[in-house]
Amino acid sequence: CVTIDTNKMYNIVISIFIYEFLVNIGGKSQCANIVLLCARIVVSGWSEMVHSMFVAVERGSGALVTALVLPLLSLKLKIDDINIGIWTSIFLSLRYISLAFSKSISLIFSTNIPGSVDSLTSVLVRTTLSKNVSHEYLGKCFGIYYIVEDLGVMIGYVSALNVFTVTYTVYPGIVFLVLMAANMFGLMLLVTIKHKH
Repeated sequence: CVTIDTNKMYNIVISIFIYEFLVNIGGKSQCANIVLLCARIVVSGWSEMVHSMFVAVERGSGALVTALVLPLLSLKLKIDDINIGIWTSIFLSLRYISLAFSKSISLIFSTNIPGSVDSLTSVLVRTTLSKNVSHEYLGKCFGIYYIVEDLGVMIGYVSALNVFTVTYTVYPGIVFLVLMAANMFGLMLLVTIKHKH
């Protein structure tokens, strides 16, 4: 029987929940919608068809990374989940910086390269919870996890939309820098978890 340190478990769970909330503030659906609003202003030739292609590439690249890259990193190369999460957050920050200053269709599409790791976050969070939470609390944790995830999506979209509405006359890409800031807080949480545990 494996004994789990209760204090360690609670610290990891709370940190992971906050991380999940922060990451979902700038998740795929919010980001894609804000890209649509931003690109209409700063990118000539951005149409509904181009945006649909962007979303398709975004979803497809994410599915590819989840299906192929994550098993390679986690199962074959035995890289720790927290380390994968840290690099995921770094790549997402690069995506937000790129989106903030992209002024062409090709540049916006290229942000899907670092952005493809976005789909890894939910998988990594669930894996981390499974490894660090005792079985008697696991069901409750997953229930809370889905609530936190939905709250992040809901609050994130409303917040990002409000930030965009207030700042787009100054510079439309400011909203992506705000999303990057939220992501960086999540990154700091993961680094803290790694060093403490």
